[in-house]
Amino acid sequence: MKKTVIIGATTNPSRYAYLAAGMLKEYNHEPIPIGIKKGTVYGIDILPISERPAVKDVDTITLYIGPRHQPEHYEYLLSLKPKRVILTPELKIVNLKN
Repeated sequence: MKKTVIIGATTNPSRYAYLAAGMLKEYNHEPIPIGIKKGTVYGIDILPISERPAVKDVDTITLYIGPRHQPEHYEYLLSLKPKRVILTPELKIVNLKN
């Protein structure tokens, strides 16, 4: 089961971050929701990004926060040592292992 961290997780079912968590579970991936507000997504607690939670064995990070707020999280994202990062809304994919 591949572990995917969802940065910008939300309880709002109309947001892509919410929908992504559901699709990841459907395809037997392990979503790890991290966001600014408390709540649950598909039965999984949203971890507070302000606490920079440690997550081991990360395959992918999907980023659902606007470009203006992304740079403040770059150091944290890289500390998770993902194989790849998918930046949205631009939908750029960065492969960190090549």
